[in-house]
Amino acid sequence: NYMFTASNSETAQGRLWVKEGTYIQVCSNGMIRKNIMSATHRGAKGIAREYSQDTIAAQNDVLWRELRDDIKTAMTQEHMDKILSEIEGSVSVQFTEPKVVVEKITERVKLSEKESDLVYRNLLSDEGTFGMSQFALSNAVTKAAQAVSSYERSTELETIGNQILEIPRSYFD
Repeated sequence: NYMFTASNSETAQGRLWVKEGTYIQVCSNGMIRKNIMSATHRGAKGIAREYSQDTIAAQNDVLWRELRDDIKTAMTQEHMDKILSEIEGSVSVQFTEPKVVVEKITERVKLSEKESDLVYRNLLSDEGTFGMSQFALSNAVTKAAQAVSSYERSTELETIGNQILEIPRSYFD
């Protein structure tokens, strides 16, 4: 299933962003993919330290229209088929030494020792469902995201799960 995740600064000091992702029903894991839209809160930039209500309304209107258009484009069948193709391709990238692969990934994406152990256990426990593939490793990381106590780290692990799908095939040889 296709999903969106969004963040917005409550203090007008940050950014609004929306990222696309996938939710794999068989394992109940979310994987955060790419930004489909982001915008920095602008505020008053000119000599007028405070914009009028109609200027603020116009800025907000443009922002929400851009977001609408980006989401509409992301929801096309063509875009979703591209994502599915990327995921399906990762299933065919097989490996035979899961411990070695997890050690390499731990170093590459900076997993803690506890996270690395959890990823390895997840990979082994789900072998019957996903095999030993690039997708299985990605799934093991996104499953680990459910077990960490920090929301921020959980979100990072869901993003790392997608980064694993972007690693070239040769890495797993």
